[in-house]
Amino acid sequence: MTTDGSAPLRGQSGRLRLLEVLECFTKPLADYAAEVIEGPALASADSKAMQEIAAEASFSTPEWLKPLQNAHSYGCVLTFFLADHLAALAATCEAPHVGPSFSFLTIIRPIVEAAPVAHWLLDPRATVLQRVQRGLVYRWDSAVNLKRNAHVAAAVAMADLEMQQIRSFVTEQQSVSTAAAQRWSWAGSPRNGGAIIGGEQLPHPDAAFASLLSDRADASSRTLWNYLSATGHGTFYALLQAFALEADQAARTFDSDAATAGISVDSGRLMRYGLIAFQGVDAVVNARDTLMGWTPSTARVVAAAALRDLHQRLSSL
Repeated sequence: MTTDGSAPLRGQSGRLRLLEVLECFTKPLADYAAEVIEGPALASADSKAMQEIAAEASFSTPEWLKPLQNAHSYGCVLTFFLADHLAALAATCEAPHVGPSFSFLTIIRPIVEAAPVAHWLLDPRATVLQRVQRGLVYRWDSAVNLKRNAHVAAAVAMADLEMQQIRSFVTEQQSVSTAAAQRWSWAGSPRNGGAIIGGEQLPHPDAAFASLLSDRADASSRTLWNYLSATGHGTFYALLQAFALEADQAARTFDSDAATAGISVDSGRLMRYGLIAFQGVDAVVNARDTLMGWTPSTARVVAAAALRDLHQRLSSL
């Protein structure tokens, strides 16, 4: 294994050295995730979220009583999901028995997938109309995925019911006026069978994740998404990134040298990918806090500052 992408460190002493190198990353990451999860439960009285809820009655129907509160809840649950994965990433790097050479990337992949959706749901710049429509699009996507369990009759029935309720809600909004019908236009997404309601559609990580990063040079969304997806599927070109190969060996991937090369643990690579994930989650958390009127804890501010400082130091290497 390597801690700097060059010299191998073997045996117990090498593993201890790796843990020492990673501590400047894993400790603040674990602290940050814990503080995100331990945040407040209710929006503050003067928050934008409460202002939106005050307007909820104009959208409410007997089948969908609280569309704005639902949208807030979806985004907050996804934020918990993201923090949970950051905590898992820290734990994987704090006490690895093997590697981590690949597993940390499969933890980062769901973050890259879910962070753009969470930010889209919680974005404090969204109008009340957009928030309601985004919540409905998110639930429609859930129903589409549930319905793929075609062998489970109860799942299909539940998905069909949810889709019917969403369509009924949209039809009722469209019936108010000609202008309302235009605001509540409905189209299908050719990408995945999802819904496009009033022009709102679920963001996809291959285009959206980079917009959450403070330094967009860190990652091209599409390249990052493709690489993480390929790693999760065990695709050889992605796995090859962890091999201790010289440049000329990497170009000869069918040679025996490439097939038997040692698999490395590159702490710099690990931290860079982890910090990309942190940046995406932090953008979501900041959007959530702005919408809900929450102030971050001192511990979270300190942990986030440590991670940003580490990112700056790695970027300058």
